[in-house]
Amino acid sequence: MDDRLQSAYVTASGAGAVSAERNRVLRNTYWLLALSMVPTVMGAWVGMALGINQILTPGIGLMVFLVGAFGFMFAIEKNKNSAAGVPILLAFTFFMGVMLSRMLAIVMGMGNGASLIMMAFAGTGAIFLGMATLSTIVKRDLSNMAKFMTIGAILVLVAGIANFFIQSGALMITLAMLIIGIFSFFILYDLKRVRDGEETNYITATLGAYLSIYNIFQSLLRTNDGLTAGAFNAGRYSNPKLDALIDGIRVEPNLAKRRQMVGEALRIVNAELPVIPLYRRQHNWVMRPNVDAVHWPNDV
Repeated sequence: MDDRLQSAYVTASGAGAVSAERNRVLRNTYWLLALSMVPTVMGAWVGMALGINQILTPGIGLMVFLVGAFGFMFAIEKNKNSAAGVPILLAFTFFMGVMLSRMLAIVMGMGNGASLIMMAFAGTGAIFLGMATLSTIVKRDLSNMAKFMTIGAILVLVAGIANFFIQSGALMITLAMLIIGIFSFFILYDLKRVRDGEETNYITATLGAYLSIYNIFQSLLRTNDGLTAGAFNAGRYSNPKLDALIDGIRVEPNLAKRRQMVGEALRIVNAELPVIPLYRRQHNWVMRPNVDAVHWPNDV
């Protein structure tokens, strides 16, 4: 056989083997990602059945989530090349489902809770499908952009933990939008790395794609989950402009400016009518002349 012909044959054979290996990793990633949804759903169901949102206080829930999630991710990366990698990953997705159950329970308590969850699910699926399609089209190197997105993800995580104490509705909505954008990019980036042969372990690839999907789904529900500040928001009313005004009113030291902000907030509420009072309870107090008592305006 001619040397040039033999060299071309060897090159073509090698390229075919590389392409087959990349397709195998990508195929296994998609299958494992689909399989990971099963323990996630099971975990969410178990969490809702056990009433995790009542068992775990928000503070303890945050600690359990952070310790559990990072512990599982460390174990997955440590065992990604062994037979234990897949079972640990599936156990991790079950844990994440349990942690998601608190938000799902609150949303399901709403009149249109089931439709909101389905909309978030459909939105997450559409984003994943779009990014997966883009990963077959985009040819440029995304490594430099990924570095900035990683920094952004870290900053969002820190801001999210801080907002647990601040309880800012406007910041929560802003963070949710940033999370959707950042992790949509990471789906594109992770799948493209598999297609380009940069990621050869399907367990690691699945873990990255799963975390992105989880964060996107959670963020799509965030503005309707009833976790914004306010003890009497039974209708789960949400208006980003009103949330921003309320956050500003809490910290505005100037009395005149604060009154102006309160007036603007009341005008929004009067225009949108999120609550229509049907009944107002009246309390009558009788006291002896020598009794001095102060009652709160809300009768508590």
